[in-house]
Amino acid sequence: MAIDVSFRDGYSTSAQDLSRFNKNFLINEGVANDGLKVSQSTVPAMSVQVSVGTAYFYGTGTTADTMFEFYSDSTETVTIPTASAQARIDIVCCKVDASTGVASLVVVSGTPSGSPAVPATPASHYKLANVAVGAGVTTITDANITDTRRSVFIMPTGARNQGLINGYIRATVSSNNLTVAISTSPTSLVAPSTTNPVGIWIGNTLRWITSSLSISANAGTNWFNAGSAELATREIDYFAYIGYNATDGITLGFARIPYARLYSDFNTTTTNERYARISTITNAAAGDNYVNIGRFAATLSASASHNWSVPSFTNANLIQEPIYETRWLTFTPTYSASGSMTWTSVTTDYSTYKIQSDLVNYELFALGTTGGTASTELRATLPIGASPAFNAQRFGGGAVDSVGICCLHFISTFLSAARYDGANYGLGANRGITTKIIYRLR
Repeated sequence: MAIDVSFRDGYSTSAQDLSRFNKNFLINEGVANDGLKVSQSTVPAMSVQVSVGTAYFYGTGTTADTMFEFYSDSTETVTIPTASAQARIDIVCCKVDASTGVASLVVVSGTPSGSPAVPATPASHYKLANVAVGAGVTTITDANITDTRRSVFIMPTGARNQGLINGYIRATVSSNNLTVAISTSPTSLVAPSTTNPVGIWIGNTLRWITSSLSISANAGTNWFNAGSAELATREIDYFAYIGYNATDGITLGFARIPYARLYSDFNTTTTNERYARISTITNAAAGDNYVNIGRFAATLSASASHNWSVPSFTNANLIQEPIYETRWLTFTPTYSASGSMTWTSVTTDYSTYKIQSDLVNYELFALGTTGGTASTELRATLPIGASPAFNAQRFGGGAVDSVGICCLHFISTFLSAARYDGANYGLGANRGITTKIIYRLR
């Protein structure tokens, strides 16, 4: 058995050479290839096993700039101290004594308590696992062990935006307020740090997030028009972005549109469908670069409360990589007619949409009753408004009427169906629109 902090016995490489090598190629502290896993002993006892493996971690104090390589070439048994009258939490760590260069696996015991806390990780240690030591127990099993290892990441060379490096999007709701944050853990919020940073290519520059980065959208506002009659209580896909400018540094934001590349692609009005909620914009400029890093789902309620909620996240509604389309989503259009004609008691058989980059696939079939003065147009609001440049574009479509054929065009936020012959719609029940169409967002 051998545990050491150099390449291997017999090599002339110094510890300083190795540290420089590690820092040049490794992004964060962590373990390689799922190594150094802590598990119960083969015969459960007051001990745990630590598997073969390698860890990389920084020292502290005079060795704060030194990244150690900790290597164990066989499975080791580590003793857990005798249980106390009250429960406690111990931690299993790799340790390097910077003065002697000696490496070891150690247990740091927590304080017994009715509500035990995890002890702090000492200097020049790397924590592998928490171990819950119950009052008076005589064995430790896997159920008592919580894995805290993190995989080490190699410094990328030449790759462009493939999303976050060593990072994850976290979307949570507390007191009806939505917070989006960057974490180094996929299951909990662990802020980036100088020893465990998150990388991202912004434009042609690789930048590093080394501290907490988050943005909140509090309840009470119709953010992104997501609390409107058409969209309230409906799940919407939001796209997360990382941006940069020299004054504000790295910023985090989210929006309903997936295609933004510059700050100028967003709208700055909070209730606008193209708005981006951004963490810091004290010195934002139109040309600031933004990159899409993933997607998450959230819902905003109706009325003045406009409370946020998020679903249980899966690989379908939380995407941890750049993505430029939503799922097929539903909404409830509101209906009207041009002139003084009414279109009421409308039944929406289906109303679905998918945003793909700067295009929207839109499907609608709705029937209602027309009354009042006859008119040439039936109207239905859109899930997200068309580009102004797209207004008055005409397309074939279907309308339920005595003729049954209509042309479609867009007027900012609604779709209009008019008869090809320019005549008025007939009055009565079962007048409606059916369409499958693609329209532009910009």
